[in-house]
Amino acid sequence: MYKDLGMPNQHWLYNSVHKTWINEHSGDIIGLEDFNFDANVHTYVKDDDTPNLKWAIEYCEDDHDHLH
Repeated sequence: MYKDLGMPNQHWLYNSVHKTWINEHSGDIIGLEDFNFDANVHTYVKDDDTPNLKWAIEYCEDDHDHLH
């Protein structure tokens, strides 16, 4: 999503219970305004009423190649 510059605001933790990505530096949560192709990602102050903050991790199949 961006070049890793080692900056504090580039470190994220995934909370598997709440299914959220939380910024280690600011405590903000990563989310989308609308879920669609090429959607911009935004950060939100922790707020359970904000839509589109939940993320589900889907693992690749074991037999995937570099094109999948």
